Amino acid sequence: MEHYLVIDDDGSVYKVKPGADSLADLQALVIGRIELIRVPQNLFKSVDAWVNEEGLIAGDFVYNFLGSYICGTDLVGPVVFTSCDDEGNTTPVIDGFSRNITQECEVFGNGELLTVETCVAAMAAMRERSAASV
Repeated sequence: MEHYLVIDDDGSVYKVKPGADSLADLQALVIGRIELIRVPQNLFKSVDAWVNEEGLIAGDFVYNFLGSYICGTDLVGPVVFTSCDDEGNTTPVIDGFSRNITQECEVFGNGELLTVETCVAAMAAMRERSAASV
């Protein structure tokens, strides 16, 4: 099952089915302009992380503990994990990487693949609930 792996700043984990336009997908999932963060190479080469380019500056998001741990740098907001082909095109995340990350996590929707739109709506709903509880 080809997918992007999305980790929101509240720790929610989503598997998202890629659409036809990876740029539009990534921008929707990080809620704005994208910035590439290289994931430290360990067992899985060519895994990329995408975040909101202005996330740290704007202050619209909270610290993403799991995403920061995986990437080895401070991140806020949703983090989208993908891979790339030999030509640098964004592709779905390597299955082994996704499996390794999610084996100890509860994946939203019991791991079913969500559309980009459904994932964005689920993340927005979680943000609204968090804001209401403050």
